[in-house]
Amino acid sequence: MNDDLIRSRLTNLLEKTASAENLSGGGYWVGDKAEERRVLDDWKTGRLSWKMVRRAAKLGLEALDNGDHEAALEFAWMSTSYYIEVLENRVRPSDLAELGRPAKKRGLKPKNKLPG
Repeated sequence: MNDDLIRSRLTNLLEKTASAENLSGGGYWVGDKAEERRVLDDWKTGRLSWKMVRRAAKLGLEALDNGDHEAALEFAWMSTSYYIEVLENRVRPSDLAELGRPAKKRGLKPKNKLPG
């Protein structure tokens, strides 16, 4: 994958994850039960992974700017993996089942079909 394609992918992911900018980092003091529960909720819903998409995309763009193609490619894969993880957390099992069924037949029914 060339640098332009990596930059395009990372920039796209960075733009998509603008809402992650204000998310907390996911840390808490041991013993702070309320904050621990909030972090666990953020983890279960994919918010922390959403933040990691953005962080990996930023680091990948920095690597590209510094001429480090290999690191940029690695961050692109990391960012994409986190992005997929987030989407998989948000998709219902019924949506996934629907992907395994073919589309219904389309078109007009034949008018001159003989009975029987």
